Amino acid sequence: MTTAEFLRAHIAAVKSSSESEGISYAAWRAVGVSPGMLERAGISRSA
Repeated sequence: MTTAEFLRAHIAAVKSSSESEGISYAAWRAVGVSPGMLERAGISRSA
C-alpha cells in the first residue's frame, strides 16, 4: 500500500466513522487527527 492509498483509506474511515457513530470534529481533534485530514474528509467544526 502506498502512502497515498493509506491516506485515502484513512480519510474514508474518518468520514464513515463520523457519520455512523456521530463523532464530532472536536472529538477527532482531541485524539490527534489533524485539521487538514478532517477537511479532506469533509468534516467541519460545525458538523
